[in-house]
Amino acid sequence: PGPLDVTPERALEFYPGGLGFEGLEVATLQVDSHRLRVGAHYRLCSRHVPGGAIGDTGLTIFVSPIAAVGPLVVQGPSARLTLMASCHNAACPEATAVYLGQFCGDVSPGTLGLMQTKGAPLVPVGNHSDMWTATLETQDLLPGVHYHLCIDLGATNSSIGQEDENVTEADGLVDAAGESGFRVFISPVVHKHTQTVVPARSQRVALECLTDLAAPCSELSTVHLAADCDAPPGGPETTASVALRPAGGRATWIATTGASSLRQGVHYKVCVDLDGRADRLVPGDTGLEVYVSGVRTIAPGHVLMRPTVYFSLQCYVGACAADALVF
Repeated sequence: PGPLDVTPERALEFYPGGLGFEGLEVATLQVDSHRLRVGAHYRLCSRHVPGGAIGDTGLTIFVSPIAAVGPLVVQGPSARLTLMASCHNAACPEATAVYLGQFCGDVSPGTLGLMQTKGAPLVPVGNHSDMWTATLETQDLLPGVHYHLCIDLGATNSSIGQEDENVTEADGLVDAAGESGFRVFISPVVHKHTQTVVPARSQRVALECLTDLAAPCSELSTVHLAADCDAPPGGPETTASVALRPAGGRATWIATTGASSLRQGVHYKVCVDLDGRADRLVPGDTGLEVYVSGVRTIAPGHVLMRPTVYFSLQCYVGACAADALVF
């Protein structure tokens, strides 16, 4: 069977109890998307009462061919970013172009730069039909900002200010370009080695921030640790957000946070929100990680050259079980 222009109607599943943001109810819609047309924008239609009228909600869904892409963290506004991507079932045609933007869609040339990059072709890697690469000019992007990876499957693309003559309203397409489903974060932090904390209060994490930025780290910036920086601070397996404090010079900053809620033996991301309590920016992955160690002390602190040496470890509860490995 060919691609679907319309999916079957499905009933919504509401989350039990409670309201969502600003008193709105939260519901889920389950759709089989494997037969949708790649690169198309589908309109979300609704019927709110049985036998009632079906109407256009004004919302659209873009069918992205991208299965995976990286890197998703960029250290500062570097001159160029080379992305590697894989496509579902080799669904990226040769005319595919990508760009980074605060939103995806038609733009005028005057908005290129801070809001988005110029478009670049997605080029196949060698003989691997499912691996693609693109090089984007990113020197004008803002630190602390997430940019959508936008994708345009047309022969010409709106990201370079051109119209795709093949795209019409009859096709169900609103724009030639759409969101791939991935975002790239412009990190203001220099990538360093993994740091270590223990599951206790007052754990210090050091950050070396780039100083030659339009919006560098400041005492307004906040940091938290999480398995996923999209998770809100203070939730399960995340720490509360804390303000950065200078540690001498403009580049080095310290975040002091409690790590009691984190699991031992797990790596967590260091998430930064450059404007802190303000609402303009949201936390992003700095590219730094911390490891939560369950070992508090080791004695003795030296070793002699012998065939067998014994050490005494002081561990947090559950960290030094019989199946634990230390070397």
